[in-house]
Amino acid sequence: MVGENTLAGIDWLKLKRSLTREAFAQKYPVPFLLRKAPRAFPTPGGEEPPTAPSHLGFHTKVMDPTKPAPPPQRLPGVLVMPLTKAEGSAFAERISVGRALNCDVVIRDESVSKLHAYFRIVTATSAEVTDAKSANRTLVNAKIVEPGQTARVAVGDTLIFGRVALQFMDAASTYDWI
Repeated sequence: MVGENTLAGIDWLKLKRSLTREAFAQKYPVPFLLRKAPRAFPTPGGEEPPTAPSHLGFHTKVMDPTKPAPPPQRLPGVLVMPLTKAEGSAFAERISVGRALNCDVVIRDESVSKLHAYFRIVTATSAEVTDAKSANRTLVNAKIVEPGQTARVAVGDTLIFGRVALQFMDAASTYDWI
C-alpha cells in the first residue's frame, strides 16, 4: 500500500523479548519517536494526564495564540514510531510527520496539522526537524521552531507537535524504553 510505513504495526515489546539490545540496534539503525505511559512524562502533582480525544477532526484545531498553550498531550500507552520513509511516499530526502495518512509518521491528534513537520536524518542519533508552517507549532526542548525553520535534534530531546509530546531516541535507547 502506498504510504504505508513498513515498520508500523510491529509488536515492539514482543520483538524486544526476542532480541538483545545490540541485535535490536543493528536490525533497526534508525532514530525513533517515542511516547510512553504517563509515568514517562509525569505531570506536576501526580495527577492523571488527559486521555486521547474521542474524535479526530478533518481540520486542524487551531489553538488561540493569545491564551496559554494547553499542556502537551500525554496519552496513555507506549507508541514507537521509527523515523523511516513510508513505502512509495514522495520527497525521498525528508520524512514527513503529520495527521494525514499519507505522511511517513502519522500522529492522529486534532492539534497536529495534516503536514506538521518533516525530518532530515543526519546520523543514527541526530536529525534536523523543520516546521512545515503548522497551525500549532513544533517545539524542540520547549523552544519554538519557527514556521519553515529547522532545528537540530539529538537523542533524548523532547519534541512537541501541536500538543503531542514525543522523545527522540536512537535504536539502543528505544530498546531500553520499550
